Amino acid sequence: MAANLDLVVRLVDDLLARAVRENARAIHVEPAGGRYRLRYRVGTALLPVQDLPADIGTLMIARLKILADLDMAERHLPQDGRLTIASDNGKVTFAVSTAPTAEGCEAAVPWPVRTEASRWDRLGRDRPRMCARGDRTPRGG
Repeated sequence: MAANLDLVVRLVDDLLARAVRENARAIHVEPAGGRYRLRYRVGTALLPVQDLPADIGTLMIARLKILADLDMAERHLPQDGRLTIASDNGKVTFAVSTAPTAEGCEAAVPWPVRTEASRWDRLGRDRPRMCARGDRTPRGG
């Protein structure tokens, strides 16, 4: 069982990192006929990534719930949360949505919700300091 848990941690970490590298718009983890199907949304297409045994797929959903701080015991209601990972381009925040289905729980992980790299970074400029005195009042507008 411990080997499966280590495998699942690596699988989820690799799945998220690969999605960022391949510029996928979403990750789908879905039960399908006694197995779990992993797919990326790239553009308008859902591309197959991998099929996994049902026990590994269930553990992947559990890992995503843990990372997104969702209720592990809840299996009958949809849940939404967020998780953040570090990537080569800074931190990336993913939305995580889980929903029960007739075959098990599915997860959809669209991204990016937020990245550390802002448009200021892309312009080669420092982020403007809006609250120079430490208060929360924006300056200049």
